[in-house]
Amino acid sequence: MRRAFSNHWRVCAKNKKRTASALAKLQDIWRAAKRHRQEATGTNSPATAPSTSATTTAPASIATCSHGPITQVSSVDNDCLDLPVARRRARRENRCLPKRYQDILPEPVATPSISQPVSANIPSTQPSSSAIHSAAFRSISNIFRSSRNSFGLFRQYRFSPKHAPEHTHRQECTESEDLIANPYDPYPNQSSFLLGEWYWNDGVKKSQSSFMNMTKIITHPDFKPEDVAKTNWQRVDSHLAGSVKTISGLGLGEWEDEDGRSSWLRTPVKISVPFHRKMLRPGPVDFLAGNLCHRRLVSIIRDKISNPEHHRHFTYEPYEVLWQPGEASDPIRVHGELYSSQAFIDAHRDLQDAPGEPDCDLPKVIVGLMFASDGTHLTECGNSKLWPLYLAFGNESKYRRSKPSCEAYEHVAYFETLPASFKDFAKMYTGGKGPNQPFLTHCHREMLHAQWSILLDDEFLEAYRHGIVIDCCDGVRRRFYPRIFTYSADYPEK
Repeated sequence: MRRAFSNHWRVCAKNKKRTASALAKLQDIWRAAKRHRQEATGTNSPATAPSTSATTTAPASIATCSHGPITQVSSVDNDCLDLPVARRRARRENRCLPKRYQDILPEPVATPSISQPVSANIPSTQPSSSAIHSAAFRSISNIFRSSRNSFGLFRQYRFSPKHAPEHTHRQECTESEDLIANPYDPYPNQSSFLLGEWYWNDGVKKSQSSFMNMTKIITHPDFKPEDVAKTNWQRVDSHLAGSVKTISGLGLGEWEDEDGRSSWLRTPVKISVPFHRKMLRPGPVDFLAGNLCHRRLVSIIRDKISNPEHHRHFTYEPYEVLWQPGEASDPIRVHGELYSSQAFIDAHRDLQDAPGEPDCDLPKVIVGLMFASDGTHLTECGNSKLWPLYLAFGNESKYRRSKPSCEAYEHVAYFETLPASFKDFAKMYTGGKGPNQPFLTHCHREMLHAQWSILLDDEFLEAYRHGIVIDCCDGVRRRFYPRIFTYSADYPEK
């Protein structure tokens, strides 16, 4: 019973007749197609064709489609026409590369034309605290739009843009090989690199094998003694050290500062320790908790904006990034940068609407400050640790901030914690009884707040209210107003 159907299919005369008829029709179709091709190419039969051109394959032309390159085959091999259908190679006139082989490079969004403002109704995003004011502002302001790129992204300004930062869109995501001018950097040439690599990586104690490795270097055909003689080894070693500096006064060397305005300072930190009325000595008592190593925030802002390298990538006028895949679809808000966020746009609008300084018509710009701090251990064994505070600027792209080579983060301070002597100090006022955990938590919190009070000094508060006048690298004098947008930190009081 299992093979009954197979036997019937094999011996059935009706089925054989249908199969033979179908094969005959298919053979006639292929013969007609073959004859048509031979007549078009001027060849009567394959036997009369020259032996030197029995196989002729026209070059494939490459076209481009929305999903990738398409390969179009203009002709086929004549020999393949004589083969059975099952043995012929499958041919497709349109071939697209698989997605895993498609590499679409980033494309920047064009800057809008300043001379052509447009009025458009953009769907409102999440309402902010000043939604009513924002709606009134949109009704009277001009909108400046850029053209859409290949991905459908475009910019929309609520203010006339006067400075377009240079966004290196391709370098933001991937490093290009063309950027590496010297592959042996920081060594100036190959000979110096080979000698330095032998010095650092061939072991501390020199041996016979190490000596032979050095002889291979100096006897190499590409080794040039004159290149080694011109090498500034101190500069190379400093560059290899990663610009690691130490703070003066800590016994670890001297801090090398490029500009005296942003030099490091040491400020005493005092906290008020409360003792309730049942203690041996009730009342608040000042305690000198240590010295805070820090830099002035206003000096850091001045140096950052005055630096030509950072000025090229600094965004002064915020804008919205929208995505519109087609003309019929509504634009959708895209969130990716701090300077294109609604919080930054609202702060910029409030600053422009606020009364300016007397007799001052300079452009007003928001400086977005982004702080980050976290304690770290310096060694795997032991209690050596640091608590650094870093500062990044939200006016720069996140792609630059995430690349250490751009040096977008600034060291601001190194926070101190309560010293070990604090418990002995507390015992003096509590009658020998050690402090409890809520008391220590409060003092840790006061310690952090006291250090932030030093960082947010009178100079910074003055700049926060009235701005800082800075001559920018493009020759325009602007008034900058620092605003703190983010602070990424741990919980030191715990």
